Amino acid sequence: MVTVSLAVTAIWVTLSVGRPGGRLAYRGVALAIAPLLLASAVLVELLVLPESQWMPRLVGNNARFCLTLIPLFAIGPLACLLFALREGAPASPGLAGAVAGLAASGIAATFMQQTAPMTVRSSWSPGIRSRPSSLPQRAISSVGSC
Repeated sequence: MVTVSLAVTAIWVTLSVGRPGGRLAYRGVALAIAPLLLASAVLVELLVLPESQWMPRLVGNNARFCLTLIPLFAIGPLACLLFALREGAPASPGLAGAVAGLAASGIAATFMQQTAPMTVRSSWSPGIRSRPSSLPQRAISSVGSC
């Protein structure tokens, strides 16, 4: 649910900033939905589970796979979003590319199977933060020249 909300809100914001003259405005606030959902789910999990279960839930079973597979799975959606942004001629290519990378990471993270909130926070969040969206601003223009 957290990753779906991240993907949906980031795609919505990408569509907004991907147009000439498009601004982040109030849509940027929507990007806070996923982190707030995750923080509240982790808090509930900490309150409900006994302390002996915290470490296994924190580490999870597939931590190293999530750290490598999320950025790998995000490459395809990111390339598609960057190509679409190239056609849209965004006013701020850096912002549009960053939000597109966040959307691609959200899409990729939805394919991970372990969904315990503490595992999502500890294993998936670093994978999402290491998304390939830290491309330079000229990446949007170079993708369109294919």
